Amino acid sequence: MVIPDKIVIQLINESGQPFKQDRVLIGIRTFAISKNNIDLYPFLSDKEGNFVITKKELQDSASRFVSYGLMDYSSLESASPDIEIYLFTEEQIKQYVNYWEPKANRKIKDFPLINMIPEDKKEDFIRQYEEGRAKESEQLIKFKTSYNNQLNALQTQAIKGQWDGVRDIYKYEMKIKPL
Repeated sequence: MVIPDKIVIQLINESGQPFKQDRVLIGIRTFAISKNNIDLYPFLSDKEGNFVITKKELQDSASRFVSYGLMDYSSLESASPDIEIYLFTEEQIKQYVNYWEPKANRKIKDFPLINMIPEDKKEDFIRQYEEGRAKESEQLIKFKTSYNNQLNALQTQAIKGQWDGVRDIYKYEMKIKPL
């Protein structure tokens, strides 16, 4: 996969006109050639129903996803060029919020092994923990405040494409189906 410099997505309604709605939440699934797929998210539309996603945002999202360490991943660049851009369903949002909300509110003093960390490493650990918690809180807000509960995500077709390096900027339209 060649990570593009920019992804531009315009939301449209069923008649092909711009769907001007902010806070619509999407994700991008990449497909691993070996190991496991990496999902890139959360990306929110602006008030005009547009997404402009930069290469850095894609790379940062991949790094965050891989950092969870749930499975074994290869680099984003080693993935297949195939991608899928999808609208988060209300159920997916609910599952995300239910999983992350208790963790985002957890304070370092509640971390069970904090006293086992050597004093010379404790300050760095606390800083990294708090930075991670802050980033997760930012993402959680995006999920909790998204407009997706007003959309029919199951009837909104995912966009399939390829990031094969032919272009630096990829442009897409996503046809949205409101409830």
